[in-house]
Amino acid sequence: MAGPVAITSPGRLKTAPAVFVACFLFFAAIRSLTPLVHDDTAVLRKAVILTQESSEHQPSSLLAQLARRIGSPRCVSFMIQDLGVNYMRSGYPDRIWFLFSSGILALSACAFYLLADLFMGQRIFSLYATALLVASPPFISSSWVTFAGLQSLVYLVFSLGLFLYFRTDQAVGKGCALRWIALCGLFLIGPFIREVLIVLPACVFSTQLLRRRFASGWTWATALFIPHGMYPAALYSLFRGEPVQSVFRMISTNWAMDPDTHLRHLRWEFFAGYPFLIPPLLLLLVLALATGMGLAFRRTPAPEPAARPPWWPLGLLFAMLTLPFLRVYALPVHLGYSLIGLAIAVALVLQAAWRRWKTKWPRAGILLVMGVSTLAQFSNVYGSVATVLAINDGLLRCVAALDRHAPPGSLVISNTIFMKDINLFSGWKYVHAFTTLGDDDFKRYVTGLITPDKLQGLIERPVNDKPLFFLEADFPGHLEFIGDEADRLFRDPGIVLDDLGASTKASAVYPVLDPLAWLMPKSSYVFLGTPDYAPWVYHGPDIGGRPLLAQSYVRFRLYRVNGRKAREP
Repeated sequence: MAGPVAITSPGRLKTAPAVFVACFLFFAAIRSLTPLVHDDTAVLRKAVILTQESSEHQPSSLLAQLARRIGSPRCVSFMIQDLGVNYMRSGYPDRIWFLFSSGILALSACAFYLLADLFMGQRIFSLYATALLVASPPFISSSWVTFAGLQSLVYLVFSLGLFLYFRTDQAVGKGCALRWIALCGLFLIGPFIREVLIVLPACVFSTQLLRRRFASGWTWATALFIPHGMYPAALYSLFRGEPVQSVFRMISTNWAMDPDTHLRHLRWEFFAGYPFLIPPLLLLLVLALATGMGLAFRRTPAPEPAARPPWWPLGLLFAMLTLPFLRVYALPVHLGYSLIGLAIAVALVLQAAWRRWKTKWPRAGILLVMGVSTLAQFSNVYGSVATVLAINDGLLRCVAALDRHAPPGSLVISNTIFMKDINLFSGWKYVHAFTTLGDDDFKRYVTGLITPDKLQGLIERPVNDKPLFFLEADFPGHLEFIGDEADRLFRDPGIVLDDLGASTKASAVYPVLDPLAWLMPKSSYVFLGTPDYAPWVYHGPDIGGRPLLAQSYVRFRLYRVNGRKAREP
């Protein structure tokens, strides 16, 4: 075998620190715009509860908390949550934690840049692929969440693992063995971060076999980590005397091994969001180049003598990271994982076209599409910032409305998850209950969701002898998500409601710069706010019908319940 091959040039390695610094400043500036976002609020609620506990019930030391997590599913993510809880209880400035999370995000972008650079021969296309990933809706929306976990660790482990594999693939000697050992370390820790990271050893193992590396000891060493990815908590479960279960059984509520599952039961609708992960105009151009010209399937000589990895592992990675959406994942934000392969493939095709067509007009066309798609991708950043700030402002106005009309200790019934954050922001002044989901806060009074019978009992025997309120969230098409049953109480003509005139809305309007995106149906629009709010907010074309614009929107109405109307004899 030949000696070590310099796949990544020193000049491009010098660009990596610049990528890190630029992304670090970028995310630090964005995240410092607001101190709190949904998804983090569950962690803050835990911190508040722990702080309010009496001294004899105070939790053990931080080291003891972290030690109890070792070996459990997603233990690394939960350790970060524990660190976040203790940090929030400490009273230190939020911005210090934001700088820490921004550093992890920047490392993820830097690792992805190095991975992309292995496939590219020109630095501009490596940077372009990095921009496509970093400014994508999933990456931006998940970057808001910092105390409840750092989803960017998934991108970091994937990118760094594949970089180590391809960097090692054609090298020999001591450095090769050290990189393989480091890669095995990522195989080991990956499933403790997120269960999707089982794909990393599976992709490396499959690539090795397809390249006919049957005799390699590292190939079979990699294979050992695939069952570890399926059962990462096996030793932890055995020591605790618990049954050993698949990671999907333990973590994902959306996993179901139903033998009667048919193709029509799979969640094909998730793929409708892909045109908004990478601008559709760019995807159309790349598809035309790859299929019509065959650029993606030909070896184009590189300007420098460097061995590049083959393109097809990118397709293998894309398939492995995409197919789980048909049964496992339920949030569009997870679609971003498949961009690791897709963004590099898009840039690879554009680079091949750029090298083949050296005349003026074809290159001008490629630059035009790249420019429009870059602006369209970074408009996601503006849309995400506008959406998060609008929702936070709307929730704070709801808190102000409750402070004006509802005495502390009042019961507030809502048809939306937003009420949890509203009560949190108010300092837990109220008791809240739901028509759509259960919550521990209300179990002291009534078990389960609010029904007409339970509502009648609450009218006759008010909680804390305080008035009863309805907080309704409404947006176009909200019944598709909340359901008629959940809204029944808010539409019951037998209930006497006093509209307090405290209606408020959270609305963000942002541009859609890709011309093909204007033609996409509403179901294709990806929510740009924090992930778990997606079903509770309208996100799609501008409600007023204005062209070239998209909108995130939810409206809140506050009512006082004044009893039931007397039945007619």
